[in-house]
Amino acid sequence: MKIWLLDNSKNIDSYENRRFYEEANKIGIDFSFVAIDEFDLIIASDMQYDSPYTGQPGNVVDCLIPRLGSGATYFALSTLRHLEQGGAFSLNSSRSIEVGRDKNMPMEIYQFVQM
Repeated sequence: MKIWLLDNSKNIDSYENRRFYEEANKIGIDFSFVAIDEFDLIIASDMQYDSPYTGQPGNVVDCLIPRLGSGATYFALSTLRHLEQGGAFSLNSSRSIEVGRDKNMPMEIYQFVQM
């Protein structure tokens, strides 16, 4: 099994990420840290998407663990969405991260329910 932990490049060497790596290695999982801001999204003329990571063609990955926090930019969500559409399972979907960032939506829902 191949798992990518998607994080911002400045957070890759955190204690939590090292613990993920240690535990994955104990049970034989191919675990890699991937800085979400080092992806390139390329749309070819035949509308085929590619997402090379640091110049290498995009690899097929089984599972994504997004740890983007408040640094989830539009580009980070687009990259995550693209990887999901390519068949990778994501513990936190791009949609759930997007909804979680929208602080106005819960208030709108609350107002709607109260009416």
